[in-house]
This record gives sequence, C-alpha cells and structure tokens, in this order.
Amino acid sequence: MITYAKILFYNEQNGSGISITQDKQKIKFSIEEWSNYDVMPSLGLEISFTLKDNQVTNINPDIAKIKNNLNEKIVLTNIQETSKKTVEETNDTTEKTVLNNSTNITIQLNALLNNYTNSPDSLNQKIPLSLDISQTMSSYFDSLKKQLNKREGYHKVSGRLNYSLARRFLWTTFNNLYDIDNEIVTTRIKAISDDLKYFSKIKDSFEKKTKQPLLAFSDIFLNFQKEYKSVQKLTTGARERLNFLINKENTLSIEKKIKKDAIKQTRNKEEIQLLTQELKSINGAYADIVHMMAKLKEINEKNTKRMMAFEEKYRSDFYLNFQIEAKKHQKNITTILDAQAYLLDFLLWKEARNSETTRSYFKSLAVDLELNTKTYLKYYLGTLDETKANQETQDLFDLYTHLEELEKNYVLILTSDAQDAMEYTQSIKSSDNSLVVKAFISELESIKWAMRNRVKAIIVEDVLLTTSAQKYLDYYHSHILSKPKIILIGKQPQKSSTRYSINKVLPSAIQAKQVAKSLCELLKP
Repeated sequence: MITYAKILFYNEQNGSGISITQDKQKIKFSIEEWSNYDVMPSLGLEISFTLKDNQVTNINPDIAKIKNNLNEKIVLTNIQETSKKTVEETNDTTEKTVLNNSTNITIQLNALLNNYTNSPDSLNQKIPLSLDISQTMSSYFDSLKKQLNKREGYHKVSGRLNYSLARRFLWTTFNNLYDIDNEIVTTRIKAISDDLKYFSKIKDSFEKKTKQPLLAFSDIFLNFQKEYKSVQKLTTGARERLNFLINKENTLSIEKKIKKDAIKQTRNKEEIQLLTQELKSINGAYADIVHMMAKLKEINEKNTKRMMAFEEKYRSDFYLNFQIEAKKHQKNITTILDAQAYLLDFLLWKEARNSETTRSYFKSLAVDLELNTKTYLKYYLGTLDETKANQETQDLFDLYTHLEELEKNYVLILTSDAQDAMEYTQSIKSSDNSLVVKAFISELESIKWAMRNRVKAIIVEDVLLTTSAQKYLDYYHSHILSKPKIILIGKQPQKSSTRYSINKVLPSAIQAKQVAKSLCELLKP
C-alpha cells in the first residue's frame, strides 16, 4: 500500500528516521530503503513509501511537492508583512540551514567518491592475474570430465539416436505414451529420462561456450580473476553513481532556475536576501557535483582501460587453448547423449509393446505395424497439414530419414585376410543390396565402427591378426550392449560363452557365395 507522510526526524549518522502520515501515524524508516537519491532525507520533507506488515520499502521524496511548496513559500512571503526582527531571525536560521545542507551534500559526495573508486596510484597499475589460463580451464573441464566419467557406460550401447534431431519428438512421444499408460514409465526409464534432461543441459551450456568464445572467456576465465572482478565492480558502481550525480545536477539546475526566477519576481529585500543565500548554497553544491562527476569520469575511464588491457592480454590465448581442449570432449558428449536418447527410445517402445492399453490405443488409430518411433512418427506426419509445413515439420521429416537409416541391417566382417574380406563383402551385397556391409582386418577399427552403428550380424574368422574369434567376441560383448547374429568361419571354440552364442559355424574353405547365403537365411524375419 502506498503511504504519504512527512519526515519528523532524521539521524544522518545512522540513517534512521521517523515520519508522520496524513492520519497522524508515526512510521520509522531507514536510509537503506531510500529509492531516489536526487533528494536526501531532511526534516519536513514530504515522502511516499510502500507499507506492508509494518515494513517500509521504496521510499521516494515528492519532487513536485518540494517545488510547489517553494513557490508557495515565495508567494506567501510576498503578501505577508513581517517585522524586521522576525526577518533577521529567519535569515539567521535559514543561513545556518543552507550552510548545513551544503556541507551535508559535500560530505555525501566525498563518501560516494571514496566508496566507489581506487587509490590514485592503483589506477595506473595493470590488473594482476589471479589464476592463469590453464588453472581456470582445468576447473571447468575437470568438472565436465567428472560428468562424462559418470556416464562412461553409455559407450557400450550399440545404437545411437541423433538427440539434436530427435529431441522435440522424443519428448513428445515420451509424454504421449505416459498419458496413454503411465505404467510404461518404469523406474529405469524415469532415471534415464531425468539424466538425459540433465546431461542435455550440460551439452547446451558446453555448445554455447564453444559457439560463443567471448561467453566462455567471461564465464570460465574472467569470473575467476578476483582483482579484475573487483575493478569491474568498482567501475559498475562508478557508472551508477555518475547517473545519480547527473540526475542530481539536473535537479539542482531546476532549483537554481526557480530561485533565480523567485529573486526576479519578489520586491521584498529581506526575501531577496534569504533567496540569495539559498541560491549560493545550491551553487556551491552544484559546483561540488560537477567536480565529483569529472573525477568519477576520469577514474571510470582509467579503470575501463585497465580492464580492456587485461582482457586483450589473455583473450587470444584463452580462445586457442579452450578450442583445443573442447574438441577433445565434443565427440564424447554427443556420443553419450545420442546413446541415452537411443536407450530411452528403445525401452519406451519395449514397454509400450507389452502394454495392452497402448496396443489397443494404437489399434484404434489403425496403426497395425510394429510399435516404434518410426511408425509413430509416420502416423504423426500424416496428421499434419502439408500446406502449413514449417521448419519444425521439415525437422520431423529429417528425423524420419534418420530413423530409416537406423533400421538398416549393418553387417560386420572381420577376417585376417583382406582378399577374403573383399570377396565376402561383394557376395553379400550381390545377394541383398539393402544390407550395409563393412569389412575389417583390424579388430580395433571394427569395434569403433560397431560402437557407432547397430550391428545386426557379425561374420568372423576363428583366427584373426592379433587374437582369436573367442577373445574378440568376449571383448565385443563387454563393450557393446547389442546382441548380433554371429557366423563363425573355422573351428568352433571349445568353451562356450555366457555373453554370446554363435548362430552358425562354417568351414574355413567355404566359398563367399555360401557365406552370403547363410547370412541371408540367418537374417530372415
């Protein structure tokens, strides 16, 4: 509630005061809640403030009433007759008040200057370094590495769903399936979805910094420079105080004009003397303000130059080092996020296919194909108005193309002989050109490729360049979660594995056409 009052008492030492409202209620206030520094608290000043639960906030002096009261005072003085003695007493009191006001303004300005500026010597010194570039980057990237290490297990997920492309539709699907049957969202799915949201924010923040180097420089480097931040705070404070002084200067200019006009208008010598003394006080305060403004501007300019010099000295080196370090983690971040998105999507539809409620719902929509994101997206796109297609709709079509790529059957061939690998590849492609076949003689390269693609089948020789098929398959299933069909060429291992099963064993001297035929039979629905 806005309340109007007049100041009865004000203590400049501790900034406390008492006001009296229009209904004669006494209200205490503090200078900390003062909102307009153009006019400082004084006895008799009319103010307004917000009063809530006996707490006073947002105190403002009424500038308009101050001017009106001054004009009224001049008019009343002109028409009233006063004795010479009364006038002399009034002049004496006024002179003391004027001098006190002038002194108070000067004290306030000096305190202002002392609080928001540096010592003269420091203004010519360079800002010292608090932490070097490597230290600030270590602080940021160590925290990022900690988040990446916590999610290292997602590298074992064989599938990848482009999260940046699927993001909007993935969460649309999540929410829609939850609305159909909330039991679909199991404890595991909820945990993965929550972590996906959290980690995507980490990625967004990381990408914003890599795309906006100035933001990275400010957040990672400058924010850890104590001396720089101190100067920055002082400079900001100086700018705020300059704005205050500009407003104060404008207010005093108005008051000067009012006094001068009043002197011209009155014919009463005593009143002219009183107004002249007040004008002298205002002129003194005005001169002090102009002096303080000049001093603050000079200090502000020097501090600004110091900060610019500090930034120039370290900015280029920071950009270079940050980009080098960021590149080391870019791929890792994307891989984890895409694996999380794939796993969430996979588990959601797995639960949906087991839900009678969900199956009935999609059956009522004439969606009889296998329930998955691709099927649902195809149905969703069919409900859109093609004449109103926008960028978001185009993104959904791009997502559909991406999902079609994911559904391709990827076949990995690993042999010890490059010629055999090439012959197997050509025969398989001739038998079924829809298969995506990739042949390797390097075990490590084949693992890297398998991590990026959802491998449907593996054709592997029993003896490889550096290891055996048994050890390779053990390693494969330790690091990749998918369970592809396996065709072994050569002798079957004596010991079976609990991690995988070999679906077919072919002799070492088998022809490439027979290998292709066995694969096609194995992949038949």
